[in-house]
Amino acid sequence: PLEFSDDPRKSFLGWTGFVVRPSCGSEFRPRIRAMFPEPLNTSAKRVNGLLRDAKLVPSQSWQEAWDGRCAFVFNVNCDKMRL
Repeated sequence: PLEFSDDPRKSFLGWTGFVVRPSCGSEFRPRIRAMFPEPLNTSAKRVNGLLRDAKLVPSQSWQEAWDGRCAFVFNVNCDKMRL
């Protein structure tokens, strides 16, 4: 995880972000999807939406973040962004 923060304007329950280990990239997203029942886990967009709702969004592209090539970071303004 990235640095924790107690400020709710700067974090989701303390999380300011995280980076997937590149060596785990191929299994990380399927394991996250497996945590949720169908039909919630049937679409990558829905899993991305869960992270977006927590305001933890990729610093670059979704694929790069899932692969561990960039961080998922807390962004309080992500609702206004096109992701």
